[in-house]
Amino acid sequence: MLILSVGYGGSIDSLQLAHKCILNSFYGYVMRKGARWYSMEMAGVVTYTGAKIIQNAHSLIKKIGRPLELDIDGIWCPLPRSFPENFTFRYNFMVYHFVIY
Repeated sequence: MLILSVGYGGSIDSLQLAHKCILNSFYGYVMRKGARWYSMEMAGVVTYTGAKIIQNAHSLIKKIGRPLELDIDGIWCPLPRSFPENFTFRYNFMVYHFVIY
């Protein structure tokens, strides 16, 4: 099992789930006709932002292995045999640690 945790010790799974829920809820609301803040433009911004996140993740994963599947929930990728058991990943201001157990 491959677990991704944020460098300060917290799990990134809950953060990822929170972002997903917020974006999905916001998109659903702004796309609902009759909603107070109905906005096709804002729905486009949400879609564009999600696409950019997936594209950035895809380019980072290509440096590690070969992506097999991309969807809105994540990227499936086999890791090469030479991949270390403990791996530190730095992106912008965050440090991520991959831990296998």
